[in-house]
Amino acid sequence: MFGFADFILTGLIYGEMIVLKKFKSSVLLVIIITWLSTVAAAGVPAGEQVLLQADFNDRVAGSFLGDGGASQGEPMDLSFLTFEVIEDTPGENLLLVTNDTGNTDGRSLRWELIDDAEITAGVVTFSFQFTPSALDRYSMGVRESGGSARTFLAMTYAANGTISATDAAGVIPLVNNTYAAGVTQNVIMVFDMDAGTSDVTINGDVILAAREHGITDRGVGRLLTGYSSSNTANPFTLDNILVTTLSPLPLVLDVDLEDKVLGDSIGTGGAESNEPISITNGMSTEIIEFGPANQALMMQNSTSGSARSIRWEFLDNAEAKEGLVAIETDVYFDQLDNYQFQVRQASGSSSSFSNTRFLVNGLISITDSGGSAGIVGSYVASQLYRLRFTFDIDNGTYTVWLDDDILVENKPYGVDDGNGIGSILTGFQSSASSGASFVIDDLQIGVS
Repeated sequence: MFGFADFILTGLIYGEMIVLKKFKSSVLLVIIITWLSTVAAAGVPAGEQVLLQADFNDRVAGSFLGDGGASQGEPMDLSFLTFEVIEDTPGENLLLVTNDTGNTDGRSLRWELIDDAEITAGVVTFSFQFTPSALDRYSMGVRESGGSARTFLAMTYAANGTISATDAAGVIPLVNNTYAAGVTQNVIMVFDMDAGTSDVTINGDVILAAREHGITDRGVGRLLTGYSSSNTANPFTLDNILVTTLSPLPLVLDVDLEDKVLGDSIGTGGAESNEPISITNGMSTEIIEFGPANQALMMQNSTSGSARSIRWEFLDNAEAKEGLVAIETDVYFDQLDNYQFQVRQASGSSSSFSNTRFLVNGLISITDSGGSAGIVGSYVASQLYRLRFTFDIDNGTYTVWLDDDILVENKPYGVDDGNGIGSILTGFQSSASSGASFVIDDLQIGVS
């Protein structure tokens, strides 16, 4: 089991690798295919860190919210407002916010982050659902931790059905800035702390983009939801409050293949050598040139009829039984065939955390110990993809992306035998054709 110390939340944006040339060799024959124009490095695996979460579904309808803070899924200051948990549908609750103070002052719930965190680097996302009962003067915003002196964003809903906004840099020009009574606002605020910018979408429409907020000496740490001054006390509801950041994970496998000899097969020295620990008989490997000044690993199925794979394990044969596991690799399929990527425990294959199959008909299916997700997407040959897995072991779920497309999201993997994640197998299904081949590059695994 991994027991890494807590690390500072720093965020990043996934990089995507784009290939200029692919060189595939088979014995003495070299075929050169030129197809794209630039190269960029692949990203480092990252895990989503939850800084605040409140969906109110664990509350009893008719109860009132306290001020226990982020660890309790509550604000730290109620500002004399009333907050009742109400049932929307069976099993789904909302928070009804009412101004019963008898005055029209500006008042807001103050939501702090877990451990009073203040995030100064990386990308931080605030999201929530806000439904006004009437056109009134409501207020939503983001400030620093423990105070409200730094205005990263202040949005005011006006009684004329429009939305205005300001930040430390001044008044913000908005687009798509209207709202209606009784219509839910799915609000997503994204702060790139390294770039010093903010972006907002509401119900999928861009409200503002790449706005320089003008704050350099503090980070984001507080969400405000409430009323602005001169309001007429019409209630509103909140739901699904979520604040997250992406945090790079310590690597337990890092395979970029630049230290290997071009034309050689891959060794089996394990993670310490940036190599797998085993290769099934009946498949061949070769280090190939995959774009200018870049190397990758080509795998080829020698004969059909049996499943074959390369098994990659973690440093020190470790196994992650808690926290987050992120697995990423670039992948390029030479033709449509039957490939698979399996996530298993260390030194064994009885526990199926995920089995992602790329099929000869161009479809993608996913299964695990918890069952089948069915057909989840499609792929084409001769295209570079970034395949990503994120496992939340504490919750027993995982998400899979192919580039920016989510194939499965928060699916329970169903492993309950005490094993943790310790390996990934890259290879071919038993139905794969003789001669089927694909390329992987920048295989990285991070664990919190």
